[in-house]
Parts: sequence; C-alpha cells; structure tokens
Amino acid sequence: MLSFCCLLSACNRDGGPTNDHQISLQQTVNFGFTNAEIVDLGRLVMIDYFQFDSGRTNANPSFPVISDFPSDSELLHRYRALANIQGRDKVGAGQEELYGHIWRDQNTRGLIISIRGTSDRQEWIDDAKFQLIKLEPDLASTTAKEAKNAVEVELGFHEIESSLTISSQAGTVKRTPLANYINTHSNLKSLTIVGHSMGSSLATLFAYKTKLRRPELDIRLLTFASPLTGAPNFSASFESQLEKSIRIVNRPDIVPKMPFAELGYKHVWRPVFIDSSDSKRIVDSIACHHSLNTYLHMLDETVKPTKACSKSN
Repeated sequence: MLSFCCLLSACNRDGGPTNDHQISLQQTVNFGFTNAEIVDLGRLVMIDYFQFDSGRTNANPSFPVISDFPSDSELLHRYRALANIQGRDKVGAGQEELYGHIWRDQNTRGLIISIRGTSDRQEWIDDAKFQLIKLEPDLASTTAKEAKNAVEVELGFHEIESSLTISSQAGTVKRTPLANYINTHSNLKSLTIVGHSMGSSLATLFAYKTKLRRPELDIRLLTFASPLTGAPNFSASFESQLEKSIRIVNRPDIVPKMPFAELGYKHVWRPVFIDSSDSKRIVDSIACHHSLNTYLHMLDETVKPTKACSKSN
C-alpha cells in the first residue's frame, strides 16, 4: 500500500483528475436533481453518520424517527426509513457495521439508498486497497463480448459493496443481501442512491450493478466527495448505463483525487464543483474540506458546518 505521505503529495497536485462532463448547480435539474433535493438527500446521509457514531457496535439499531431528529422533522415526514444497511470494512475478518438506510419517498413512492463513508479521513486511507480488479458482470444480463471485457474497479470498494446487507426489522440478526432486497421489488419504478466519501464509491458500484440487473429501473445517483471508483473502462460502461448521475466535488477536498489517475483510475461523469476555500466560515483543513456538513453548507447556508470546522468558534 502507498504511504500516506506519498498519497498526500500526489493528491495535492494541481487540478487532479479531470472530467469533460462538468455541469453547474443550475444544470443538475436536467439530470434528475433539484438543488433542494440534493441537500435533503445529503441530510439523509448525515443521519446515517449520526446513527453509526451513536453506537458503533450496533449494526442494526432502531430506525431514525422524528422524535430522535426534531430538527429534521420535515425531512423525516417525507422520507421514512424501511431498513438498516450493514457492511464489513475488512471482508472476512471485520466487524459488521451500520452503513446506511433504505428510505421510502412518501411523495414519489420510490426507494432511496443512503450510504455513509468512513468515520474519518485516516480510516479511509487505512482501509483503501488501490489495486484494480476485474468486476465480473452479471452473465444473465450481459452479452458474451461484455463478459469477456469485464470492467475494472477498486478492490476495497468492491469487497465492501459486495458485503452490504439489510435488516428490515431493527434489533434482529436476520440479514438479506442488499441486491436481493432490491430485486424482490418487482414493481419498483425508481431508485435513488446517495453516498458520501467512500460511501459514494459503494453507491456508484451498487447503482451500476443494479442497472445491469434491472435495466428497466429508473436509477439516479448522487455522490458527495467521491473517490475514483474504477478504471476508464468502468467509467465508460457506467456512463453508457446511467444518465442520471452527478458528483458534488469540493475543489480543495483531496479525497475526490484518490486513487489518482496515475494508478489507472478515471471518474464517472458529471462533476459539480463547489469551493469551500472561498468560505469565510469554514476552517481551512483537509478534514473540514472533506466534511459532509461543509459540502451541504456550501449548497445551503442553513446547514451549519461542524463545530470543529466553523471559524466562528
């Protein structure tokens, strides 16, 4: 594994990975997301983080309810938690952890999957496995030519995404693979997937694999601070499958620059750039530029930065 010093040096290079499909915040509506919905979906991921941080040894806690999140009462009136999502950081040896939730959008009746990232930047670096592996396609839904030319993705992200399960009843030990849960909803018309940090790459992989299995399903993908997930062949295949996909990227955040392009990676399309280095309220630090609170504050000032990242402290 590359050293942290090497990573930091490489990730601070000017520019970082480029993408020819950049859009503005005003254009996100053309690809399935209003600005207000982007913030609301990001707030669902913030609830994922809160639930995880409140009880790290409990992978299947009580579902989020309004009484526990009074400041999010309007949000939780629209989105109702249906299940907890579990995963394993170190497949085969790691402890099962809470990674997110499945929600029902009470307005559209569609499902939302929200996935948190690692609890801090150093954990992400420690857990990352930057080698590329071939992602075997679902042979039932792909051609022989596609099967021969399997796309390449980051090993660690693939392992964790493949470990994701759900529990539709809090407190039980019963688990169902996340992919199986979605496949059982034969009448499902729309699925929205949102993630932050490493959770963004898990969301990207799950969106891609689900689209191969369920090509008729209307899938939207929203990510914040996403690392690069796969090789150029994965990016090209992803873009041929998913039209409604945007990435929110904070320019000074180093995580969207890792694993860097020199290792054979390429971002999927449609970055939307923000810049917290221009903010008078955000502390200038690696952790603060990566914080989901910072991202959402740059999109909506009513969402406050964390205390550690607020210059007003």
